[in-house]
Amino acid sequence: MDRRRLPTAIALSAALALLTLLPLALASGAAPDASEFAGFLLNPVDGFSYLAKMRQGMAGRWAFELPYAAEPGPPAYIFTFYLALGHIARLLSLPLLAVYHGVRTVAVFLMGLAAYAFFSRAIPAERPRWLAYCLFLLGSGVGWLAGPLTIRSSDLYIPESLAWTSAIANPHFPLAFALVAAIASLAIGARTGLREGLLAALLGAVLGLVQPLAVISLMAGLGGWLLWGLILRRRQSARDILPGAGWVFAGLSLGAGPWLLYDAALVSSHPVLVAWNQQNQTPSPPPWAFVTGFGLILIYALVAVARRSSLPESSWRLCIAWVVTTALLLYAPFNLQRRLVLGMALPLAALAGAGLDRIVSSGGSRRWLAAVLVAATVPSHLLVTAAGVFQASTSDPSVLLLPGERAAYEWLAANAPEGSTVLAAPRSGNRLPAFASVHVLYGHPFETPQAERQLSLVTDFFAADSDDPLAAAAGLGADFLLLDPEAQQLGLARAELRDEPVFAAGAFSLFAARSP
Repeated sequence: MDRRRLPTAIALSAALALLTLLPLALASGAAPDASEFAGFLLNPVDGFSYLAKMRQGMAGRWAFELPYAAEPGPPAYIFTFYLALGHIARLLSLPLLAVYHGVRTVAVFLMGLAAYAFFSRAIPAERPRWLAYCLFLLGSGVGWLAGPLTIRSSDLYIPESLAWTSAIANPHFPLAFALVAAIASLAIGARTGLREGLLAALLGAVLGLVQPLAVISLMAGLGGWLLWGLILRRRQSARDILPGAGWVFAGLSLGAGPWLLYDAALVSSHPVLVAWNQQNQTPSPPPWAFVTGFGLILIYALVAVARRSSLPESSWRLCIAWVVTTALLLYAPFNLQRRLVLGMALPLAALAGAGLDRIVSSGGSRRWLAAVLVAATVPSHLLVTAAGVFQASTSDPSVLLLPGERAAYEWLAANAPEGSTVLAAPRSGNRLPAFASVHVLYGHPFETPQAERQLSLVTDFFAADSDDPLAAAAGLGADFLLLDPEAQQLGLARAELRDEPVFAAGAFSLFAARSP
């Protein structure tokens, strides 16, 4: 690492981490009176599921039990990262959401530092290194142009493909980026290898816990790079990197491998997680969605490839091998294809920095031209970030807690026996386990087993004209029925419930289910 510029990298990483708090503050301030911003700019459905996992850790658990199922099956050692965050919240007596965003902010800072370490080792020349760093931290694609053309661009809806959207999405994406960058920088800088191999094993074990799919694409990239070096082993540049990088690859495999094997065995044998895994489908979009999603960054990278950039040969081969192997994995026969894109922005940005350096080297006002060409990659991030703030300002219930909502959830947390089942409309079903140690019949499109069937069961219940809804809820295995605005929109009116609620606040009422 170039230690002379390390203070600048620390300052920029800290600034980026703090900048991610700004849209949260804006969204919170934009929420209408009596409503509350829920805390998630991107994908609140997954956001609440992370808090639900943290709640189990807060209760002292290290084994995860699926809350979005009335019959969760035996506990399993999965989602350990979020369980650990719950333990931290309990030890510090802090709200789950505060720990969630606190750790996310720290992870963004670490991502910035680790990325600098990677670019510092991969790109000796200062200007292309800083161009790569800026493109990685701030760059996006041309989704803001592709959207009106009805092209689903990856920079608009696959947050883990880019650093900024990873940074505002959740804690584990930026932390995984940091770990991937750190391991890749070890591989580039390794010479003797044993020390780097041991450190790679430690970092790989953490990466396997935080985001195991990132291990697959990183191993493929490093493996392709090593294979390329073996083919060219007569060259001095290839011989220099093989022993050390081989140790790093071995350390990563040994550190992360057990977690990958355990996860694979678990989702193929656990009686409930098998169903969860079968419907956990995140296929890659068509290739042009990634082409537009990386946009100018990809074009700058192609300039570096076409003109054989000034990158050292070993760094150039690593970036090429990493990008190519990841691109192939994105269309492998695998149900989680697009999740494998995490990390690809690092080698693309390294190549793009070198390519952009080539472009501005032929210009007159080099600094101004470089600044303009970097800034041209930012608009999609502005669009995505502004969209989350706009949703809060327009009373969109998907990003808000409505009046009485938090109070209803907290009543269940204080009064419902642990493990109680609550029948709720889909939106509240997603949120309830984040606030109370309860189960729901439906709450998540992936984490509720047989999700389509359960969603139909819940929506049909609220739409049905039942003589005794509370008895019908008990017949479905529910201990409590939550009546909220969404349930009433689906068809269940308050007048149909003859019993008095056990709790009511705003438009939220809780009823004890009972036998007829």
